[in-house]
Amino acid sequence: QIRPRRAFYGRDRRLRPYVFVDAISAAIMMRTKLAGENYLSHVDMGGRVAILSVRRFLLLGDDGETQLLIKLKNIKRVTLRQIDSNGIEWG
Repeated sequence: QIRPRRAFYGRDRRLRPYVFVDAISAAIMMRTKLAGENYLSHVDMGGRVAILSVRRFLLLGDDGETQLLIKLKNIKRVTLRQIDSNGIEWG
């Protein structure tokens, strides 16, 4: 089995130690609307995955479909908060 290609990070495509989940995320990114952009990071949110390029934020649902795509320059701030619920939700 061949491991996924190494992820390069940020605008200047920095080289970091190999991280398997980053490599997988960068490979998934290349099959989305972020294809061709430079990988920055990702967050696994229990089924959903947020992938950040150097220019945009992409939220993929459980089925891999795009749920949200926003340019980073349009985000003024992000607030994280705990949501009390019986199921898995985001907000």
